[in-house]
Amino acid sequence: MARNVRNPFHPGLILVVLFVAVSWWLANQPNENLPPAERPVPSKKSDSPSTPPAATTASRPDPCDPKIVDEFTGRVQHVQDGDSFKLQRADRRTVTVRMKSIDAPEKDQPSGDAARQHLKRLIEGRQVTIQSVGDDQYDRTLGYVLLDGVEINEQLVHDGWAWHYSKDSCERRFAAAEDAARTARRGLWERGRPQPPWEFRRQKNSGR
Repeated sequence: MARNVRNPFHPGLILVVLFVAVSWWLANQPNENLPPAERPVPSKKSDSPSTPPAATTASRPDPCDPKIVDEFTGRVQHVQDGDSFKLQRADRRTVTVRMKSIDAPEKDQPSGDAARQHLKRLIEGRQVTIQSVGDDQYDRTLGYVLLDGVEINEQLVHDGWAWHYSKDSCERRFAAAEDAARTARRGLWERGRPQPPWEFRRQKNSGR
């Protein structure tokens, strides 16, 4: 008697296996075989980095904030004019100091002697501190003069006996001090419109 042998493969299972195989085969085909509408679009690279690079600008020294290269004390021996004087340092050396950021009338200018006398009353014979920014073209010590915590450079401009020397400095405090002296008509500004010393020197040097 013959026995019926049952087919172990169900027709539905065979269809599932065929579907999976075809899907796998299609997924692994090169993109060129796909229709253009079905090809994956590659992502476009940006020309610029997503994260900006760190700043590389080097810090620069501020020309309006001069660097102090030396500081020393001494006694003022002789006031030469409205913005320079002889000083004997604590080490007994004598130096000529030219006051930074200001310009006072020359001795042969109107108000020149008055400006010298004003500086003389303030510092001659006194012990002062010099904050030097270096030497000028005449080998004078160029710097700020401090007396009892007061900076005499700015004080002279505030009192109206010196200009803010903008060619040498762009420190706003000196410009503000000059504006205040002009408005109040202090010192040389009492005369109205005095000639700046740099113009006086230029005319004198040109022989006019």
